[in-house]
Amino acid sequence: MNKIIRWDLSQGVQIGDLTSRRRRIAPESGPDGALKDQARVEQIRAVLDAVGVRTREIYFAHRAGFSYAEIAEHMNISQGTIKRHIARALVAIMEHDE
Repeated sequence: MNKIIRWDLSQGVQIGDLTSRRRRIAPESGPDGALKDQARVEQIRAVLDAVGVRTREIYFAHRAGFSYAEIAEHMNISQGTIKRHIARALVAIMEHDE
């Protein structure tokens, strides 16, 4: 059985730390797949930097497995605000991919 590990959000979530978390989607096989994955993360990071650092942080924390409630509590904002940031991030990513 897989053990679910949650990070303490009070410690902050650095983007670099997210690489140590278990992936939700299996990478392509081999080094080429890993390079493509890393390039995609960098591309998303750049797109979200243009939208806003806070939006980027919320998006990556959520992708790392933190719930809306955990992120909201840590950042002292409402879950509705978290949802809006996630939606804003997804729209920016989809527009970039077009």
